[in-house]
Amino acid sequence: MKTNRNVLKAVAAAVLACSAGFASAGTATQAVNVSATVSGVCKFTTGAAISLTFAAIDPSTTGNKTQTASLPFQCNTGMTTATAAVTTGGTTLTSGANTMAYALTLGAVPTGAGFAAAATNIVATGTIAQTAYQPAAAGTYTDAAVVTLTF
Repeated sequence: MKTNRNVLKAVAAAVLACSAGFASAGTATQAVNVSATVSGVCKFTTGAAISLTFAAIDPSTTGNKTQTASLPFQCNTGMTTATAAVTTGGTTLTSGANTMAYALTLGAVPTGAGFAAAATNIVATGTIAQTAYQPAAAGTYTDAAVVTLTF
């Protein structure tokens, strides 16, 4: 019986010795460089044209007529290089063959708050000088101005 125990101990020791080489597997490492580029983007958030509509103008009154509209947009967080400009129109309202001069100006472009935040606004201001509306013929005058945001 003692011999069997010694044999079993010897076999167990041999198995452990052999399996020790299998239990310690080798390792290797590899560095992985990860990068992502977020493009600088600004977008107007409405697909339809924004209306800047003056109240009915009484040509017998005096003083310039002014109206504003908000142009909602979004830019990347912290983006400060965006500029806005009136690139089409913004100077003449037309009613048939009649015209009336006006000025469409834009306020400052706020710093981008990111696309997860609510849109911010550029304020567009339309001004019709008294000297433009007092001699104007009656009618509905329109212009299709375009504002371009450059970033």
